[in-house]
Amino acid sequence: MIRHVELAWGMLEGDIVVGRRQGWAREDAPAGHIARTTVALMDGLHVQWLLDPSIDMEAEMRFHVDGLKERWGVVPT
Repeated sequence: MIRHVELAWGMLEGDIVVGRRQGWAREDAPAGHIARTTVALMDGLHVQWLLDPSIDMEAEMRFHVDGLKERWGVVPT
């Protein structure tokens, strides 16, 4: 379990760092914070879905990611 979470954190954080380098994420986007809170949200939604399968995990994650894009994304010029 620990390895799985660490792998998820690392992959997300790495993708955000790449995004900063490639210009689609703001330079000040806190990659580690975004990665940890996103994994925490996914885990929490998974628990809620186990209790109530009608929970739309995809829609909830899309809402979160859209918010991240709005706050930390860079609009191409």
